[in-house]
Amino acid sequence: YEALLKEVNQKKQIIDKKTEIIKSLQRDRDTMVRLLALISAEVPPEKIWLERLVQSANSMTLNGVALNNESIAEFMRNLESSPYIVKGTVNLTHSKQTVIAAKKLREFQITYQYAPFSAVEALMSKGGG
Repeated sequence: YEALLKEVNQKKQIIDKKTEIIKSLQRDRDTMVRLLALISAEVPPEKIWLERLVQSANSMTLNGVALNNESIAEFMRNLESSPYIVKGTVNLTHSKQTVIAAKKLREFQITYQYAPFSAVEALMSKGGG
């Protein structure tokens, strides 16, 4: 009887782990849609043009072109102020002058870490944010 009980408990633990993984995936299944909405809300209009976005685990890399360094700094401040961005992780990893259509612009790359949206929403609903 003990062996059977042990086996049932082990199977229950495996099912519980799988259930938690499925629930986690369901909670954050719309992550990319939310990330794009967040980015579009934080981009300074007509100052920044994004060319490439790469999401990996809980990090994001953005490549783009800006009018100038001030536009890049504004975008970084906007990102940093979001509750969904992990504080202190917004970094300018690359910036150089480029010429497009005879205009001097700034090519850049920014990286940052973001918190899962379900975690931030749970924290905010508890009054922690």
